[in-house]
Amino acid sequence: MSWNNEDGLFQRFDTETSVVAGDGQSNSKVQVLHVVIDSADLPAITDIYGDRPYIPANAVILDSVFVCETAWTGTTPTLTVGLAEQDQTVIDADGIDAAVAVDTEQAAAGDVFVGDGALTDRSVTVGTANAYVYAATGGTVTAGKSHLYIRFMKTDL
Repeated sequence: MSWNNEDGLFQRFDTETSVVAGDGQSNSKVQVLHVVIDSADLPAITDIYGDRPYIPANAVILDSVFVCETAWTGTTPTLTVGLAEQDQTVIDADGIDAAVAVDTEQAAAGDVFVGDGALTDRSVTVGTANAYVYAATGGTVTAGKSHLYIRFMKTDL
């Protein structure tokens, strides 16, 4: 059963289900994944599960940009960001960026830097499985929060 409600929204009920466009994401081939990286709650590899945002299998990463919200502080704090499959199999432990000196690169709100990991050079895909972002710190981190934007292109036809 279906109808248009008062504000023009098409409603479906009962056995008539909604139709998802494409794969449930934007139909655009180029998309951006946004991940919050907070020192108090890092997206660890053990936090990967199916309903988290991901980069689709066989996608090519075009670039990655970190934008600081809260300054990163501590004793020689570093940040490494990689990708893993849903079952926590590592694709590349530092494929987005490795051992970034975040107390320098993300020292104040608004600071920006571009990731330079091996998967961000536009020449390889993320592999045959969906890729989930995870992060790890080195040194002693006392505070810090950044937004990571990964621009990727789907290669499916």
